[in-house]
Amino acid sequence: IPIYTDESKEEVMKYCEEVVESLEKLVDGIELDSRDFQSPGFKFNEWEKKGVPVRIEIGKRDIDQGKIILVRRDTGEKEGVDKGEIGSRVLAVLEDIQNSLLNNSSEILKQGTHAVQSYDEFKALLKDKKGFIKALWCGSLQCEESIKYESKATTRYHFGEKEGKCIYCGKQAHEEWVFAIPY
Repeated sequence: IPIYTDESKEEVMKYCEEVVESLEKLVDGIELDSRDFQSPGFKFNEWEKKGVPVRIEIGKRDIDQGKIILVRRDTGEKEGVDKGEIGSRVLAVLEDIQNSLLNNSSEILKQGTHAVQSYDEFKALLKDKKGFIKALWCGSLQCEESIKYESKATTRYHFGEKEGKCIYCGKQAHEEWVFAIPY
C-alpha cells in the first residue's frame, strides 16, 4: 500500500512497483493497491478484512530511510525491513505466521478433544462443553443412530485402532472414533 502526497506520488509509486516486481518472483498473490481515490487507512482495513496475512506499507519517509514496513495481520506487529532484504523477510514472516496458526489451531483442537469411558460421561460432556469426544464404538449402525438420536452427536472421523468396549452398547470395539454435534 503506497502512502504519498501529491508531491511524492511518482517516487513512491515507482519504488512500490520495484518492490512488487522483486516479490512476484518469490510469492504468489502480491498486489499493489494503487487506487488513489481511497485513503491508506481504508486500504489497510479492506485488506485486513480480506485476510491478507502481510501488509506492506511504503511511504516517502520509508524510502528516505531505505526501509519498507511489514505488518503482520495475526499479531499487528510492524517492522521496518531494508529493501534488499524484503523478499527473504516476507518469506520468513509468512512461514512464521503459518507455523503460529498451525500451533494455535492444534492447541485448540487438543484442548477441545476429550476422551470418555462411559456413555454417561459422553452425554455429560456434550451438555457441559463444546468440542470433540473420543470414544470406542463397535461400528454398528444401530449404535450410531441411537447415539445421534439421544445426543445429536455424530461420528466425525476414525481416530485409530484400539481395543475395548463400545461406548453405547458395551460390545467389543476395535476402533476409537471422534464424535461431535454439528452446528
